[in-house]
Amino acid sequence: MDNKFYYIDKVKFQIKEDLTLDESEYLEKFFSKSFSENQKNLIMLGNFTATDVKKFFETVLEPTDNNTPLPDGFNFGNIKESVQMDVFKDFFLKRVGRAIDLQRSFAASIEQQ
Repeated sequence: MDNKFYYIDKVKFQIKEDLTLDESEYLEKFFSKSFSENQKNLIMLGNFTATDVKKFFETVLEPTDNNTPLPDGFNFGNIKESVQMDVFKDFFLKRVGRAIDLQRSFAASIEQQ
């Protein structure tokens, strides 16, 4: 997936290429309380607060200029709804793509043995 940019209060962000173990653990907890799986479908429950969602954006997004700190008083809560949807969608697509790549890599390693 090409780098896509998202603007929040005139600050340019992109989805992080790589997450830390702590960030991954936070996201696992975030999504475990946000989704429920029944026998046929994965259902989004929406059991999260604005604070939870802001933390999600803080976790998965990074400024494109990592050398410049966020402005004083910057608030992820000012993200527009359309940008929120794009970030969620693109984040999931990126994670699914990475999981598929990992699965292919494992399969190729097994075939080589």
